[in-house]
Amino acid sequence: MPSRDKKTGLQMPSRRPLAELVLATLIFLLFVGLLSWWFVSSRVPEAEVPELRGLTLSEATARAQLAGFSLTAVAGNSAAQAVEPNAVVRQQQPESGSRVTQGQPIVVTLGSATAHNLTMPDLSGLDLAQATDALVQAGLVLAEVLAGEPGSDSPDKVVSQQPEAGRAIAAGEAVTLWIPTELAKVPRLVGSTPQEARSLARRSGLELQLLEQASDEGLPGTIIRQSPEPGNEIASGGRVVCVVNAAVDAVGADGPEAGGASDTYEDLFHSLASWYSFPVLHPAVLPGDLKLGGAAANPRHVASTAGASGFEVTYEGRGSAARLVLMEGNWIDPPGALEQTTLDVRGHAATLLHEGDEIVLFWEESGIRYALRAYGVEKTDVVAVANQMKAVGE
Repeated sequence: MPSRDKKTGLQMPSRRPLAELVLATLIFLLFVGLLSWWFVSSRVPEAEVPELRGLTLSEATARAQLAGFSLTAVAGNSAAQAVEPNAVVRQQQPESGSRVTQGQPIVVTLGSATAHNLTMPDLSGLDLAQATDALVQAGLVLAEVLAGEPGSDSPDKVVSQQPEAGRAIAAGEAVTLWIPTELAKVPRLVGSTPQEARSLARRSGLELQLLEQASDEGLPGTIIRQSPEPGNEIASGGRVVCVVNAAVDAVGADGPEAGGASDTYEDLFHSLASWYSFPVLHPAVLPGDLKLGGAAANPRHVASTAGASGFEVTYEGRGSAARLVLMEGNWIDPPGALEQTTLDVRGHAATLLHEGDEIVLFWEESGIRYALRAYGVEKTDVVAVANQMKAVGE
């Protein structure tokens, strides 16, 4: 309770809230201090592993302990320690210079002290396995293998080494080898479709990167430029960059008449059939007033990042919003919606999706994907178009 002044009789403010605040502050500071101490003390410091190769066991043990590590010794041969009390360290793990938790043991391999000074062997012309065996027999350590310059007459063989052959070298010293990469000849890809080019590149041991550019060079949907040029030799697994002509001029913008097909329209699909390796289908009948769209890039070549390619052709209604898109090739992703209708198209199981004004009809024939995507067109008309499609040449 608040106290009163004895002389004045006035009520004095209580000191309890202030004391409680001071006590809470002290408890909080104590908690933070304990937490900090626990965090710092629980962390085990790291240290750099010292170089132990070439030292005797006692010397290596002392240097390891000085750096905060223990030592585990393994004899390079069964009698090394018994015959050579002053055997030296030839190999160590972890490697010197690496940073690891202090207290971790360093495992060392001991070898004969008489092999303390060695002559670096000549490893030129050996493959990696042979060179590694030669180094182990000599009491040396393979530290790194680097890619040598392509073009060597002996691919996958040692073309350079450090230290050089014949140089005096300490037992356990690290050795670096250079081995050239295998070469691959760049095939001619210009004029091929992306799918054909990817297959050619894969057979040559190369990767392919595709870029698209509208151009009047070559046939639409085919490769018009490549880098490096064919005949050049590059490292196996290297990349060839190709430019695909993405501009396709429409042939016969009027397209087929309802109930039939014009000669110009047939010519268009004959051209498409010459560009692609899969069977090209075309609608024999189109519903209502649909005609081949007049856009400059119609048909349009399409290529996926996975290398699959194909095309799409757009048909548009005259004076209406109706549109039908024919898609062919394995760049098409199968529909993944939950609500689907399964029906028969051209003797094959097909999937029909109908969402609002959009209809998608998807099916496969002989491993090739085909689809019709329609807007403002009746479902029965879309199915009828699919069932009356013909392969070029039929």
